[in-house]
Amino acid sequence: MRQIPAGNSRFESCNLSSIVLSSHLRRKKADDPFGWEVDWDELGRTVRTVIRFLDDMIEANTYVLPEIERIVRFGNRKIGLGVMGFAHLLYRMGIPYNSSLAVQMADHLGKFIQKEAEAASLELAKKRGVFPNFDMSFYSGTSERYRNATMLTIAPTGTISLFANCSSGIEPVFSLLTTRRTFYEDDRKNRPTKSLTIVDPVFSEVLEAQIASRPLSVTREDVFKHLSKFGHLLGLRGLPKRALGVLALFVQCLAALLVVEMFAFEHFSLGMFEHRLHESYFGGALVVDPWALFFQGVFLLVSILVTIASLSDLGPKEPHQGEYYSLLLLATVGMMIVAAADDLFVLFIGVEMTSVSTFALVAWRKTNRLNTEAAVKFFLIGGLSAALFLYGISWIYGATGSVGIHAIAAAAADAPKLPALSIGVALLTAGLGFKLAAVPFHAWTKVTLRLPGGRKSLSSS
Repeated sequence: MRQIPAGNSRFESCNLSSIVLSSHLRRKKADDPFGWEVDWDELGRTVRTVIRFLDDMIEANTYVLPEIERIVRFGNRKIGLGVMGFAHLLYRMGIPYNSSLAVQMADHLGKFIQKEAEAASLELAKKRGVFPNFDMSFYSGTSERYRNATMLTIAPTGTISLFANCSSGIEPVFSLLTTRRTFYEDDRKNRPTKSLTIVDPVFSEVLEAQIASRPLSVTREDVFKHLSKFGHLLGLRGLPKRALGVLALFVQCLAALLVVEMFAFEHFSLGMFEHRLHESYFGGALVVDPWALFFQGVFLLVSILVTIASLSDLGPKEPHQGEYYSLLLLATVGMMIVAAADDLFVLFIGVEMTSVSTFALVAWRKTNRLNTEAAVKFFLIGGLSAALFLYGISWIYGATGSVGIHAIAAAAADAPKLPALSIGVALLTAGLGFKLAAVPFHAWTKVTLRLPGGRKSLSSS
């Protein structure tokens, strides 16, 4: 849903709620484990109820600061209706997450929920009035007289999805069999004292239905043993092909995950950027503008391509796959921070997030001695470049009195002949040059690139 460009977003509150999509299904075929369909009538009623509930929460809430109440209750009245359990909905309907049918279902759900949410907010506005900042918003002068400036959001639901016993947000299922270590308070050193094995509830339901409907060559215990060893169902014989295709995990559909999140659910997420393409955050340290969004999109696309290319090299029996994809994701986040940075220290944090992840990727296969050697050399060069980068920042700050990129540019324009600024820029360039292996700072790559781990990691970065 779109957001208004007015108001002070620093004092907005997170008035959020999430609908469990997998609970809004009805049986279509009793004898089919995947014979479910969406109950659109029930989903529509839930959307309208939650919109009213969230608007009521604005009135019932206790605000710790008067500025928060001023902008939330007497200003924008923003609410955020999200979803979770999308992957479980697909499981029950027999739709593989990494398929065009999943994208179509996401698109249909997004449009339907947006339509119902807008209708509910319009109805509330007729009874209670539009949000107070309406005349300051881009809705002013239109027939879109809503009670709330925003209605929809994509919120992280990692914790609340555990209570709802459903998959998190719009993400795929990360693991069908999970071991959770808990009860830290029972140990003086805050170590876990108990382990809980949790089976994905929909997977368990599908497995029981498959066993009940037809004889299988594998038992429930065989399936769990395979999951405990490999973390997925690939290579397991005895389960129907349809079940194997539907029960896809995160590792099998990372590219599809990004496609679904960025495009199919655009009806939720586009509002975060539409009409807000020149916003700054954290005192101007991060900016959101068309160029930042463009390069962030490029980095996401590169990450997807690297993930797809890695699938051929990572077999089903390859250990520590979760670490590989986590490091790759952390490196991508670092580059996205770089794209939005308007502060030298934030730029440094983004660069180092990517660099540290790359160091670890070099030594990812820990048993290979050459990989470890390459990682150590890479780390030493990275430390040198980080020191040059920080030293350059100190010179620039001493010359201009700021670490903000726009402020530094303005100071340089007013006084172009600052020796300290020139020294700082030179050191900064040298630090980045070592990171990027740019000429003439590229000599170190000859040693690292000739090692197997260095070759693969540098190509990924």
